Amino acid sequence: MASAIAPRVKIEDHRMRAVVQRVSRARVTVSDRTNREWISGEIGMGMLVLLGVTHEDTEADAIYLAEKIAACASSKMWTGK
Repeated sequence: MASAIAPRVKIEDHRMRAVVQRVSRARVTVSDRTNREWISGEIGMGMLVLLGVTHEDTEADAIYLAEKIAACASSKMWTGK
C-alpha cells in the first residue's frame, strides 16, 4: 500500500481535491456508533478515487475534476495499452 504526505495548504484554499490510485482491489468499511462494521462498497482491479469536497466547491469545480480523472483513467498508464 502506498502512502503519501499531503502538502500543506493555506486555510483559505478550499478547492476540491482528489487522490487517484490504481488498485488491485479496494473496499470501504463503515462502522456505526456501536462499532458494528459492514462493507459499504468494494471493487476489483481499477481506480480508487478519494475525493474531498467543501460547501464552497462549485459544479464547475466538479466537472473540471471529473474530466481530469476521466482523462487519467483512459491514459496508457492506467489501461496498459
